[in-house]
Amino acid sequence: MSDSFSEALNEFLSGQGKTLEDLKSLGLGAEVEEGDGNKPIVHVIDKGSSRSYRRLRLFSGKSPVPSGELDFENWRRLAHQLLKDENIPDGEKKSRITESLVPPALNVVWAVEDGSPAHEYLTCLSRAYGSTADGDELLTNFRCTYQKADEKASDYLLRLHTLLTQVVEMDGINPEDSDKTLCSQFQRGCLYNDPLLSMLQLRAKKDNPPGMLHLLREVRAAEALLEEKSDRRKSESKPLKKVTTMAQTAQDVKTAPSPAARNGGEVAELRQTVDRLHRRLDGFFKNQPNTPRRPSPSATAPGRNFRSIFCYQCGEDNHRMDSCSKPKNPALVQEKMMLRLSRPKSEQSSENDSGQL
Repeated sequence: MSDSFSEALNEFLSGQGKTLEDLKSLGLGAEVEEGDGNKPIVHVIDKGSSRSYRRLRLFSGKSPVPSGELDFENWRRLAHQLLKDENIPDGEKKSRITESLVPPALNVVWAVEDGSPAHEYLTCLSRAYGSTADGDELLTNFRCTYQKADEKASDYLLRLHTLLTQVVEMDGINPEDSDKTLCSQFQRGCLYNDPLLSMLQLRAKKDNPPGMLHLLREVRAAEALLEEKSDRRKSESKPLKKVTTMAQTAQDVKTAPSPAARNGGEVAELRQTVDRLHRRLDGFFKNQPNTPRRPSPSATAPGRNFRSIFCYQCGEDNHRMDSCSKPKNPALVQEKMMLRLSRPKSEQSSENDSGQL
């Protein structure tokens, strides 16, 4: 088995233009000679797996950014981390950057001279798609960035940190002052979370400001605590609101007029209306000459019921108001009027329709 594996290995190496000495230079020669047949393959796989890296996300330079791609600033940060890795050969860095690009960004890389280092690729792309502002302009923009009305304090802090990273990269401030600058602007620009700022007490930490991650953790913890208190206040205020509503309802029922009182008020209002009508009729007849009146056609017509005529002053039948000497009786008058209104219209038109009361 060992001889057959050695022959197969030599055949494979010769096909690839390699020899057993090349394997020994990689530290595999002793294991090939002394180990079993499977061990060299394991080590070859291990060597290959150590050189497998995660590919960069795609970047095309198009605006708006297509789905599945990154904008330039985020892509540039990932590429910058790749360039900082000293264990990756420069040729592989250029290959990985090229694989993550599509036109028109890829056309910028093709314009780079052959043999240029990998960081030259990133420099050319920064010139084509990076910010044209210098460090001072970016710092001014950072100082003028404030929290939006619907923005959480933690989201505002992350947005500030992204802008501050660009300022540091463009030499707008010293990296040693980044934490102090971030805390200062967060305290100035956080416009809608005063209770949260009171909990953080950033003024007391002015000389020793917390780092970005520590500050973010404190902000999120304060947000969670304030939100929990707000939810608890809302849940406890709902029963009190119901009790208040029930008490108000009971007070309304207590002060509301009863049906009898409402009816009494309507009757009193109707009596006042009848009294006003009587006074107007009295004034009308006082101004009329004393001429004999003709009998009402409805009263003398055959088939008519004379008892349907009643007095608008006392409410009794068979006489009218101008010849009535009895006291006023608004309740009886109202009853007779309501009785008349409940009859058919044909009968209503035949009662007191002579124009003489």
